Amino acid sequence: MQSTQEDVQERAATGLATFIVVDDENASIDCGRAEAVMRDGGIRILLELAKSWREGLQSEAAKAIANLSVNAKVAKAVAEEGGISVLAGLAKSMNRLVAEEAAGGLWNLSVGEEHKNAIAQAGGVNALVDLIFRWPTGCDGVL
Repeated sequence: MQSTQEDVQERAATGLATFIVVDDENASIDCGRAEAVMRDGGIRILLELAKSWREGLQSEAAKAIANLSVNAKVAKAVAEEGGISVLAGLAKSMNRLVAEEAAGGLWNLSVGEEHKNAIAQAGGVNALVDLIFRWPTGCDGVL
């Protein structure tokens, strides 16, 4: 993910998002892998990648952050690194895939009570409500 080539960064974020998931249907992740990403500075790197101007990179980084945030320890680290604001901003994207992945990240962060207030303060609730009106039909992933 630390490559200077954005296409390599995007593929690395995609690989990481997939690497930590063990059961996609039940949204189960390998906690050891997720925590290893956290310990090795992966959260900070993914958040920086999510700020890219490239929508593909934004989407893949947001997806990886969302998947990692299933783990409560990692979710706390995402919040502490400013990830809630990053995801709330991405949820406002006009690119449906970017907005969908960001919404998934906010969803995973909202599972525990400790992040709900921060999501609201970062404008996440408004961004999510706006998504409903922006894509009212045919977008089950966003909804």
